[in-house]
Amino acid sequence: RGSKLEKARELGADICIDFEKEDPVQRVLELTGGVGADEVMECSGAMDSPMKACKMVRKTGTVAIIATYHDNEVMIPANTVNFNEIRIVGSKANPNVSEQVLHFLSTGAIQGEKLITHTFPLEEYEKAVDVFENKKDGSLKVVIHP
Repeated sequence: RGSKLEKARELGADICIDFEKEDPVQRVLELTGGVGADEVMECSGAMDSPMKACKMVRKTGTVAIIATYHDNEVMIPANTVNFNEIRIVGSKANPNVSEQVLHFLSTGAIQGEKLITHTFPLEEYEKAVDVFENKKDGSLKVVIHP
């Protein structure tokens, strides 16, 4: 996890939260004066992360579920979502988002090449999948070249 935080700082993140060393919900609330974040993007796939995301977003804020989970069912704090009017949205390969990402990549606002940690020829696709799925050798993004 340290390598991912280091990469986030390298790419310009102002604040990085190490969830192994501090409570991310408490830290976000502390950073926002108790208000919570406007938007929370849950990308980790950890089973307790949707619950945490709902607790760190502000009233009328949005939680975007981007990750996929090993078990299809996760817990959310239903009363918190209801009383705070939190919007929960799913997002997987949204064409509008893809267009924005391509724009950011083309202008250099996102430095995509710095996210690629491993490249493999097509003949080594099984090894590439293993490195990606098992997060070996600090892998972030794995590219397979035809």
